[in-house]
Amino acid sequence: MTRSSLFPGGSYSQPEDSVHFGPDLVSTVEKGMKKHTDNIMRFLEGISSRLSQLELSCYNLDKAIGDMRSDSIRDNEEADLKLKSLEKHVQEVSLLCDCVFTIMY
Repeated sequence: MTRSSLFPGGSYSQPEDSVHFGPDLVSTVEKGMKKHTDNIMRFLEGISSRLSQLELSCYNLDKAIGDMRSDSIRDNEEADLKLKSLEKHVQEVSLLCDCVFTIMY
């Protein structure tokens, strides 16, 4: 089937009694559209600004977590060294006590 047989040519033409929009109405509609478009653009700019702030906050949070993790690892390493040192001193004291007890008995 051809397109012309499905849709007669006259079916898409405007009726003779259709309303023609005057320049005042067109101008009013254009002003309204511009107003709403400007409002949407300001709204989107606000969202963009907030997203940028959120991105910066997430970056700072990620950096702080990384620093905290590094500090924690370093602190754990320092604690391990201190515990090993303490263990060494305890062993020395234990050996000295054993020596003293051996001498005494």
